[in-house]
Amino acid sequence: MAVLEEARPAASRTQPAGLLRSRVAILAAFALYAGLLAFVIPHHEAWFDEGQAWLIARDSNLGNLFSRLAYEGQPGLWHLILMVPAKTLPYSAINWISGAFGALGVYVFLTRSPFPTPVKVLVPFTFFLFYQYAVVARNYVLIPVVLFAIAAMYRRRTEHPVAFAALLFVLANTSTHGFLIAASLAAIEGVELLVRSKNLGSRPARRELLPLVVLGLGMAAVAFALRPPADRTFAVAGLHTPGIKEFFVVVFGMLNNSLADNKLVLFPFLAAGLWFLRRRRALHLFVVPAGALLIFFAFVHRAAWHEGVLFLVWVFAFWLALEKEPAEPAPSDRFSRLAALSLLAVVCLFQIYWSFATAKNDVNEPYSGSRDLAHYIKENDLQDSTIFGVHWSSMAVNPYFEGNVYANYDAPGDVSFWEWSDKNEMVEDYRTIDLLAPDFVVVPVKVPGMEDPANAQLKHYEQRAVFGGNMYWKTGVLEPDLYILFERKDSP
Repeated sequence: MAVLEEARPAASRTQPAGLLRSRVAILAAFALYAGLLAFVIPHHEAWFDEGQAWLIARDSNLGNLFSRLAYEGQPGLWHLILMVPAKTLPYSAINWISGAFGALGVYVFLTRSPFPTPVKVLVPFTFFLFYQYAVVARNYVLIPVVLFAIAAMYRRRTEHPVAFAALLFVLANTSTHGFLIAASLAAIEGVELLVRSKNLGSRPARRELLPLVVLGLGMAAVAFALRPPADRTFAVAGLHTPGIKEFFVVVFGMLNNSLADNKLVLFPFLAAGLWFLRRRRALHLFVVPAGALLIFFAFVHRAAWHEGVLFLVWVFAFWLALEKEPAEPAPSDRFSRLAALSLLAVVCLFQIYWSFATAKNDVNEPYSGSRDLAHYIKENDLQDSTIFGVHWSSMAVNPYFEGNVYANYDAPGDVSFWEWSDKNEMVEDYRTIDLLAPDFVVVPVKVPGMEDPANAQLKHYEQRAVFGGNMYWKTGVLEPDLYILFERKDSP
């Protein structure tokens, strides 16, 4: 365990041999990370959420992008990044772009973080940093690289207040969760500025305050631009008001799922981690952003892939705590640091196993059936036939084509992404489809049994092909992502 005592800035280490070993280990870890990503990415079949962002970027311009993002409920940095590639490159590029951002975030972590080398080389291979926020191409892939960049310059934020505020603004535009973290860190900085500045009218205080004010105005503009349109159909149920018991079930459930999915690890980790953060005067750097996220999860919206954002906040808070001196130097600080880092290493080992299991499944079996379905349509020259799709997930096929392939989907603006609007009039009733008699019908299966109504009500159709897929999650399957192609067998 003594090796965990390495947790101090590299400049303070005096053993050249130790420094060399550390640098070699870091270089090897990055090379292994990049190599494994390059191996897994070609085997990954993108699912609906990945394709939705690509299609929005492909079908939009700067004039209409942000009005469309209001229906998504997400800021637009990821879509802006994808806009040129989506108009010029094949769809397969999206996961390489995602992987590049994942690798960049890991590079910042490996080269700038103060974690001891044995822990440092484990963190990049954890489930969210290696797979869910790198192989899977979602806007969440932007959070690690920006959050780690903020951590790397946090000690110098008062020297560079404009750069600090700019990074917070970038973080706020990565996702709703990045917005909450950025708002939390901005609020912390504002309070700390009040505490350390007796006179906010002084020149040094104004130098720090003005960027925060501009940041607040910018974030308010983002929030205003993304206010839900009246006709939005995604996440429109309003605030959920959980009871006290349900609230704590959500809180501990999300915390547990973000770490090791093991309560025997969760509670010791919470005890050791929070104790360590408190001793290093960094507790607020976890509690405030994590609290904002947990309240959002309990009252507004949560999904399995959101769990990793909490893990990133843990890493961020530990990073900053390791760079601080203890409030009261004492032997117990050494023990609190050792306990917290040891349990973090245990969490990493759990998650590395998840990474291995999920990557193995993704390499050996389809993650989504949408890519195989698209290839089947092309190989059999079916794109000129009349094809109907049902359910929003059928749009996962569209990124493989130049435009929308579904004759029963005619969203305003002739777009090929799914529009979360009650003005979306896609014909999805199977009896009506049976009467309209398209040549083919694509039926996605996101939950077992979803295909039963189609089998029962499409009287003049039979299954022509089934394209399997499962969204792998940790050591199992989160949900199926299977597609069935029905073909018309006779006239009505």
